[in-house]
Parts: sequence; structure tokens; C-alpha cells
Amino acid sequence: MTAPLYLLSATFFFTALNICVKYLPHIPASELIFFRGLISLVICYIALKRMKISVWGNQKKLLIYRGFFGTISLLALFYGLQRMPIAMAMTLSNLAPLFTVMLAHFLLKERSHWLHGFCLFGAFLGVILVKGVDISVPWSLALIGIAGAFSAACAYTCIRLLKDTDHAFVIIFYFPLMSLPMTFVPMIKYWVTPTFKEALLILLIGFLTQWAQFFMTKAYQLEKAAKIMIYNYAAIVWALIVGWLLFDEQLQPEPGLKLVLKSIVETGATLATGHLAAAEIMALVPLALEIGVPRVLLTHPHYPSVELSNDQLIQLTR
Repeated sequence: MTAPLYLLSATFFFTALNICVKYLPHIPASELIFFRGLISLVICYIALKRMKISVWGNQKKLLIYRGFFGTISLLALFYGLQRMPIAMAMTLSNLAPLFTVMLAHFLLKERSHWLHGFCLFGAFLGVILVKGVDISVPWSLALIGIAGAFSAACAYTCIRLLKDTDHAFVIIFYFPLMSLPMTFVPMIKYWVTPTFKEALLILLIGFLTQWAQFFMTKAYQLEKAAKIMIYNYAAIVWALIVGWLLFDEQLQPEPGLKLVLKSIVETGATLATGHLAAAEIMALVPLALEIGVPRVLLTHPHYPSVELSNDQLIQLTR
């Protein structure tokens, strides 16, 4: 497999993992990470022993840093996933590619074409345009998400430094080796006993983590960060789909849209729907009426690019 395919596979497994976390909102993040790490530690240990590779690796200091930053990143991500929409949490976590490219440039001296950075920045702006900024999310939560993204970037940078010296399973092994002691005390303090179904989900989190970490580690060992980081943004697509299908999380309107609608109210103008699609009109009109727009013109509702049904027209005119 190529590095992009490894990273795309990793985003899929990370999204599946995040779904499990989303279904466990009352289980503390420290508890989830502890058992996730315990399962991963056992799997890595068995795999390394079978391959007759030392679990302690070569660059121990870097391996410890990788485990430390990875644990901080995961704590921030799990905490955010349990308290904000999954797509918003993933949007913040996807600042990591930008941070990673910057760290790779300054710390690893990995020279990349300016176009790579431009594309990464454009991709993140695209995420913002698609998802928007959920103003219901407190700044304190957003800052935790940003800190988690930076910690993830530090962990990815460590993986790049370890690419020629340590096996992928050794690098993964140090993640739970650090996360277990870091989460043990808060886990005991805030312990919540899971039900049988919740215990199965926690077990699944451990196995999904192993595959996600393996694919991600292989990707960063094979290729420069700037060349593959853009594939991380596949995760936001999975997150939007999952949030909508499983958790009924609706995309929030852009703050700028509300300003436009308020301007229409202040000037007494009429809002025309133009060539918006039916789904967009069904979302826009109720919002406009809620804000106080006096008149809404449904422009040629049966036009091919619009195609409002009769039932939708009746709903909008009530």
C-alpha cells in the first residue's frame, strides 16, 4: 500500500472509533483511553514478541515523547467528542495537518513545495465553509480542541523522526505505555461502571485504535508530512456523514447568513430563493421567517435545479 492509502484507511478507522466514543458520553475520557491503551498494549506486545523485536525500541526518548503527545491529543479529542457535535470536534482536530507541516518544516527541515501548504490551508478553509463554525461551542472547548490538534502534530512529527529506527508496532506500543499511567489516577477518581454493551464498545475502541494507529504510523514512515497530510481531511467527510445519519447533527448556518437576513429585515427587502436546491430552501426559509424577514419569494419552484415538491410548497406557505 502507498502512504496516501494507509492514511485514508487510518481516517476510516479513526472515524469508526470516534463513533464508539460518541455513544459513550457519560464514560470519562480517561477511562476510555485507559482501556483502549490496555488493549493496544497487549496486542503490540504479543505482535512484537512473535516478530522477535524488542518492545523497548531504539530511540526511547523520542518514543516517550510520541506517547506523551499522543495521549494529550487523545484526551482532548475524546473530551471534545463527548461535548460537541462530532463534525465540529473533527474540524478542530483537523488543524493537526497544518501544525504538522509547520513542525516538519522547522524541526525536520522537510522542504515542501509552497503548493502543498496552499492546498492544506485551502482544504481546511473548505472544511470551515462546509461545516461552518458552530457558535454554540464555547471557546474553552474550542481551545481544548486546538491544543489537542497541536499535540497530535507533535506526535506525528515524532513518528517522522522515528521512521528509520523503530518498527511501527514499537512506536504504537509506547502510546499506551504512556497513556496508562497518565490516565490511571483520573480514571479511578471519576470511575463509571460500564454496562455489558458499553464494555463491548470499549473493547471495540481498543481494536479499532490498533488498526488506525498502525495505518497512520505506516503512512508517516513512508512519506513526508506535507505530501500526505491533506488526506487527513477525508475524516471530516466521514464525520459529517456519520453526524447526520447517526446523531441527527445538522449543519449550522454560516454566521454571515444571519447577518444578511437581518439586513433584509432592517431594510424591509424581499428574500428571493433564486436557484437554490430544494433542501437548501427548506432550511433557509424557516430561518428567514424566524429572524423576521417580511417577504420570501420562492423563485420558479419547479425549475429542474430547484424541484420543490407540492408537499414542500404547502409546508413553506403555511
